[in-house]
Amino acid sequence: MRTIGMLMAMATQAAGLITFSDHVGDHMVLQQAPEKSGVFGTLNVTGDATPSVTATITPASGSPYQVNGKVTGNNWIAYLKPTQAGGDYRISVTCTGCSSDAPNTIEIEDVTFGDVWYCAGQSNMALPLLHTISRNDSVKAL
Repeated sequence: MRTIGMLMAMATQAAGLITFSDHVGDHMVLQQAPEKSGVFGTLNVTGDATPSVTATITPASGSPYQVNGKVTGNNWIAYLKPTQAGGDYRISVTCTGCSSDAPNTIEIEDVTFGDVWYCAGQSNMALPLLHTISRNDSVKAL
């Protein structure tokens, strides 16, 4: 089973010179300003190549901007400028120097910036509104 997973990961990386991580994709939400968000992935670089990564962030209306990414080994990350809440951004990442061919570009669409919350825990985290003091007001607000 472990070998199959490794083969699948290698096949995915070999399919393109630059890829996004599995955690990055179309229709995603990234943290809004004042925090910085980042997009990241892997490179399939061979030999003595010295790749560089540039991310272009294009809003539905307005001017696009670019940021340079950081490459460490076969991994890359690009930290975006703090972006106000809103949606329909397109993020393109170009790897220059990954190969002797033209630069390799990947893209994700319909990206929204907003508040991102991670919740984790056990089953005892659930608290039905029925058991809260202001349950009637909470239900009315829904």
